[in-house]
Amino acid sequence: MVENKLVKEVYEKLKDRKDIKLTSTMAVENSGFTADLETIYGESQKGRFFLCYDEGVDMFVFDAEYPDETGTHWHPWNIEEAVHDIIEFME
Repeated sequence: MVENKLVKEVYEKLKDRKDIKLTSTMAVENSGFTADLETIYGESQKGRFFLCYDEGVDMFVFDAEYPDETGTHWHPWNIEEAVHDIIEFME
């Protein structure tokens, strides 16, 4: 698994506030990922999400999957935006 200090920093800011876990993309059933990346994973009424950091392009990747089996992704610009996006998705 490729670990990332920025993902860990986001996790540390939220671990006591939201029901999320720091894990590996390969450890989550049916994740759809082909790379083994450290990720923050969570589920809410909106669906499930993964927050990873793609070192190849030097940016966060927020993947969201919805109950109707659609999905999307976007790129939070920084740690604060990543924290905000997770809070919004989990509420």
